[in-house]
Amino acid sequence: MGWVAMPQLVAATSNAGAFGFLALATAGPQEAIEMIDETMSLTNKPFGVNFHMFQPGADEIAQAVLDKKIKAVSYSRSPTPDYIKAFKQQGIICIPTVGALKHAIKAEQLGADALVIQCIIPEVLRRSSTSISSMSIGMFHTLPPREQRFSVCC
Repeated sequence: MGWVAMPQLVAATSNAGAFGFLALATAGPQEAIEMIDETMSLTNKPFGVNFHMFQPGADEIAQAVLDKKIKAVSYSRSPTPDYIKAFKQQGIICIPTVGALKHAIKAEQLGADALVIQCIIPEVLRRSSTSISSMSIGMFHTLPPREQRFSVCC
């Protein structure tokens, strides 16, 4: 959603009662902060941001998330424990995207509140003691309690 989930769409989504996520993975730090500010000027509803914790300017983006009291963050690859700890201390919902069981386990250990499992076959679950019949690619999926391996929603 890199060039689609821009401030106007995110604000409209949030204003309509859903939860918008601002795509910042391709933005530099100044552009990211400007996009957060623009989104905030278009809505007083909560929204989240998506960024890579390894991207240039990630420190500034993470600080903006904290300073501007963004409600949720989504991320993938190379999560930074210090960012996640700071987000959790401020009550920010952390939602990583994972594609392998080891990444799901690590994400949970780091404090994920939910998981987005992104794979054609839910390999992250298939290799575990959990089984499910189907899953939408890149969508949230809640496991039935009797089959749940993780303590977070996925």
